[in-house]
Amino acid sequence: MESHVENVKTIKEQIAQIRDALYDLANDSEDHKTKSEAESLALYELENFEFLLGVVIWYKLLHAINTVSKFLQSENMDIDVAIKLLQRIVLFLEEFREDGYDKAKVEAKEMAREMGIEAVFREKRVIRRKKQFGESNREEVIQSATESFRINYFLFIIDQAHDESLLRSCKNLENSLTHKGCYNINKDDLFSELTFLMCSLPREAKAAIDVVNYLKKMDVCLPNAHIAYKI
Repeated sequence: MESHVENVKTIKEQIAQIRDALYDLANDSEDHKTKSEAESLALYELENFEFLLGVVIWYKLLHAINTVSKFLQSENMDIDVAIKLLQRIVLFLEEFREDGYDKAKVEAKEMAREMGIEAVFREKRVIRRKKQFGESNREEVIQSATESFRINYFLFIIDQAHDESLLRSCKNLENSLTHKGCYNINKDDLFSELTFLMCSLPREAKAAIDVVNYLKKMDVCLPNAHIAYKI
């Protein structure tokens, strides 16, 4: 995870220099293939506003998750602090899902300005679907490129990151509760149970003890979650 963050950070902070280096390589190289690939990478990838926006989004996500991940892997991990950090990362993902796209666009536009390129998406995508009852006669629903990027890229990776973060936490807890090859919970089962719990938990369950009492009744159905919450 640490290496991924550093790699994305390097691209994010030095993208103009990387672009210029590719153009220099294209101009100086006598090899036609190298010249073509360097020029294509600089022009169609690094000078693509979608790419800049994607870099900003990935850096913010990876940086936040890596901070929690490093603590969970430390030898002196405190379970109380770990729980609070996990709650914060979930809150971060929820908040980032709501307003992170617009904030990332602002930063990506600044990067585009510094690189001297337009902060626009290069093409529009047409989303075709069957007409639903009560809709107009138009059978095509046209999404702007920016809306398509927000839905099909930004929201997709945010939701995926939420699941990956939860699964990683389940794995860490399984490791912490393993002794001489025997474990008290199964990470995959715990992940499934917690995913179900998010949808089934009664609204009146506000405090941790409320969750424990609910899980006590559901012990047969959600045994791994019951153990985790009791701890």
